Amino acid sequence: MVGLWALSCAGGQTVTTGPTGTGGTGVAGTSGAAAGHAGTNGAAGTLGRAGTSGIAGTFGAAGTFGTAGTFSTGGTTGAGGGGAGCSACRIELLAECQGSSTSSTQIGVTVEIQNEALMDVDLSTITLRYYFTLAATATSPVLEIDTSQVVPSSDIVATFTSTYMQVGFTAAAGTLASAASTGQIQLRFHDQSYATFDSSPTTDYSYLACSATDAAASTFVPRANITAYIGGVLKSGTEPTQ
Repeated sequence: MVGLWALSCAGGQTVTTGPTGTGGTGVAGTSGAAAGHAGTNGAAGTLGRAGTSGIAGTFGAAGTFGTAGTFSTGGTTGAGGGGAGCSACRIELLAECQGSSTSSTQIGVTVEIQNEALMDVDLSTITLRYYFTLAATATSPVLEIDTSQVVPSSDIVATFTSTYMQVGFTAAAGTLASAASTGQIQLRFHDQSYATFDSSPTTDYSYLACSATDAAASTFVPRANITAYIGGVLKSGTEPTQ
């Protein structure tokens, strides 16, 4: 409301005051920001570096073969038992040429048997045959072992027919190791009284004459005309035709 007020002053003047002013209306304050600024997205993460492949593994050392088994015909039949043959067994018979040690009264030959299989072989399963023609008037021949480098002479035995001498080994002779040899075995057989028992030994199937070169040195060569067997199965040489 507007009103006038009269005031008397001591000097006699009357002072009239102005009307009461109406207070102005204050401006409404602005409200605060409705919301803070939206936060910015964080910077995109960088891809990690690709991992490197591990070092290639190396192959393990090759395994070694187990100990070779021994072939024997004396085993009992069953798993791993001895049979009459051994398909994996391989032997080769070598011999020197024959010179002055062969005549109508005696035949001499020096042989060596090599085991070419990956297993040991019982010597008692090995036999060899030297083919000759026994004279009709001869008595049973006798085998002499003049030299045997490895196998005891007492463990070498022989049987005779009218067409061949078969040499074998006793059970006490032991085994012939893989890749091993019997060493030289010098054989000589004759009639009991040294009478004529082969009238033409140089024409026998198993005979091999010495050449001029052979006569100067001891040379062992494979002999196809002397056969060798394991368990009765031919393993070296060629049998004569009947």
